[in-house]
Amino acid sequence: MATELSLFGDYACDAASGDSKANAFTLIEFEDANEYSIFKKAAQGRSVRAWATRFEHGFSQLVDWAWRLADEGSKSTAYQMIFGSADATIHFMLIVGRDADLSDNDAARLRWRARYVSFGSFKMACFTFDGVLELLRRRMEIAPAIHSRPSALRSRPRKGRRSTKRASRKGSRASRR
Repeated sequence: MATELSLFGDYACDAASGDSKANAFTLIEFEDANEYSIFKKAAQGRSVRAWATRFEHGFSQLVDWAWRLADEGSKSTAYQMIFGSADATIHFMLIVGRDADLSDNDAARLRWRARYVSFGSFKMACFTFDGVLELLRRRMEIAPAIHSRPSALRSRPRKGRRSTKRASRKGSRASRR
């Protein structure tokens, strides 16, 4: 975990989280959580609100990171110093606004933009502050279940490679249902 991670001296993300063994990293940009952080106030006579300056500012930073990372190239020494290897998987996350400030239509547009917009090989996620909190709550709820069942963490054998002992156990479980 890092804060204000410099990206080649030109840009910095507010926070970064990663797993060096999996070579997977998330670069995070925080914007504010004010009423009009994601969408502007609706113009008179319009039902669809324009994207807010704060949102566009944060989104543009993600675009700049993607450009800079692609321009630098994963083979560069600077890239490898930041991410530890040339084959890092990098995701971007923008956290902005609050759920209460979004209509159902606004929330659908935000989800659509986050789902269908990517920057080349870089994926983007966008959450409200409430959305991040809810995501963390859900993960904390499932964590005890995962830890109490260590077998759930084991990788499953590939299709056609099950041992007969394991297959018979699975069959007996199905018959108990």
